Amino acid sequence: VKRKNKILDATILLIQPLFIACMYLGIINNDILKIAPWYVIVFPAWLSYYYLGLVVGNRVKNVKASGVLLLAAFMLSSIFQIAEGFIWKESGAISDIYYSQLRITALVQNIPGALLLAKIAMSKKRIATRLLERVGDASFGIYLLHPALIMVCDKILARTEATFVITFVVAFAGSFATVLVLNKIVPRKALKYTGLAI
Repeated sequence: VKRKNKILDATILLIQPLFIACMYLGIINNDILKIAPWYVIVFPAWLSYYYLGLVVGNRVKNVKASGVLLLAAFMLSSIFQIAEGFIWKESGAISDIYYSQLRITALVQNIPGALLLAKIAMSKKRIATRLLERVGDASFGIYLLHPALIMVCDKILARTEATFVITFVVAFAGSFATVLVLNKIVPRKALKYTGLAI
């Protein structure tokens, strides 16, 4: 990952968009995802996000684009992502599609988002940098734990645009806090093979 390899980069970064395209066809043609939501289980659904983080974290030493430009690109792509979510909702797709990151627009949004976070992390604002470093260190643990908190929220709250925000905050903050607490009270060797070690 630390060394640039155009073929490897292109292959891995294209797996998720191609997977999502196939998923779209499944929804449009026969609604298979309403019956078998296999997309949340297999790794191609999330691989590009993971690899993008590795590439930015290991290779990007300086972000030349201005913070204003990256923020504008992030906000614009967010609008497109919200619009796509409403399209899928109105088309009758299951909520996991229009609320989740399993959309092409969400993947596009993550590029300026990752670069913006990298720019902040490289700045001299130590508080912001330390926080991002901690979130980055705990990111795999957050990934592993957040589905459980989402399920808890889904049991308590009906899925709507308003409760989605609450669910997001609870899932992120709760899983992040859990990882931090576990790393304080459980020996690192015990957490090493679970993916929860920082």
